[in-house]
Amino acid sequence: MSCWLALIIAVAFMLAGCQGSEETTHTPMVFSPMPTSRSAVAAPISAKLTRTAAPAATLSPTPTPAITPTTMATPRSPIATTPSPTPQAPSPTPTPTLTPSPTLTPTLPTEAAELAAICSFDVPQRRLSCHAEGQGYGRLRWTSNLGSGYGGANTYELTLPWGKFVDEINVQLEECQGLTCSLATTTIDVDLQPRGDCPGDFTGWFTTFLIDDISLISNVGPPGRLATSGDYKGHGYIRLPPGYSGIEVRLPIDAILFGGSQYVEGGQVQVTVSFNTPCEGLWFLFDHIDVPNPEIRAFLEEMGNNRTSEIGLAMREGDVIGNITSTTRNNNSLDFGVFDQRPRLLTHRHPEAVSYEPYGLCFYNFFGLKIGSTLRSLVGGSITDSDFC
Repeated sequence: MSCWLALIIAVAFMLAGCQGSEETTHTPMVFSPMPTSRSAVAAPISAKLTRTAAPAATLSPTPTPAITPTTMATPRSPIATTPSPTPQAPSPTPTPTLTPSPTLTPTLPTEAAELAAICSFDVPQRRLSCHAEGQGYGRLRWTSNLGSGYGGANTYELTLPWGKFVDEINVQLEECQGLTCSLATTTIDVDLQPRGDCPGDFTGWFTTFLIDDISLISNVGPPGRLATSGDYKGHGYIRLPPGYSGIEVRLPIDAILFGGSQYVEGGQVQVTVSFNTPCEGLWFLFDHIDVPNPEIRAFLEEMGNNRTSEIGLAMREGDVIGNITSTTRNNNSLDFGVFDQRPRLLTHRHPEAVSYEPYGLCFYNFFGLKIGSTLRSLVGGSITDSDFC
């Protein structure tokens, strides 16, 4: 009997649970006193079961209300419900911000400057100074019309030697990286005036003649002539009669020996020497000198294969240069010429003239009018015509 009573109570609680949280009026169930015999109990239980089961079969489904966590319909403990998580859109993967180390921060290169040779010229000192701009890391090479040498540093300096004149200075700067080269050029216009002691008139400027006795001269070859060989001669010569030897040659004015050379001609060692005068740009030479004085010989040996020297050897007017060469053919002659690199005096630029020959002057009157007249009277030989003398 206790089992049946427990079953009836359980069914009642089940029916009440299906009602949800709605407050519904239920008909109270009346329980009769339990019969004492098994047959008496069977009918009432059957009736009770039919009475409580019938309403459940005919009830319309009651909609389940939304679960409100704050509302409690019955004293029962609410069934905890864990809501399903709402799916969220995946967050974008953040892009990391890279902060370079200060020592590695690249410096954006500026636009490469064009290669340039920046030059200036100091006129009193005759000094050219240049430096490169816009260069990269290639090999540099400097050249100019002031000299045949070249430089390879970032700067380039050159001093114009005494007696050299130019109207403009041209400088080239080449930079090569591998097989790729770039070139920059600079031109400076200059107006160089002669330095030193320059007279307004060169007549009689040479106070000492070339040899002690002018009467020994047999003939004079004029400067500015076209030789039988076809070569143009800007210098002249004086010739002595056969049989004369050991005739000394003297310096006509204070001068500085700056160049020369030794050579063999006609089986004899001969010397040519060049001198700068105190007037810049005006110079003279001797050729076919035999037995030069010891100072000149030492100077030429020190020069070696060079034709000129920047040091120079100062000599005084009247100093002996050497002797006039006397060849086996008795051709005792001395070449002498005066040249003006400026030029200020009358010269003739013959198309066949080369080297220094275009700057040759008529030197007769440099020894004064009297000696100049004598020299003109002695002009002879195979060629007597001159362009300017």
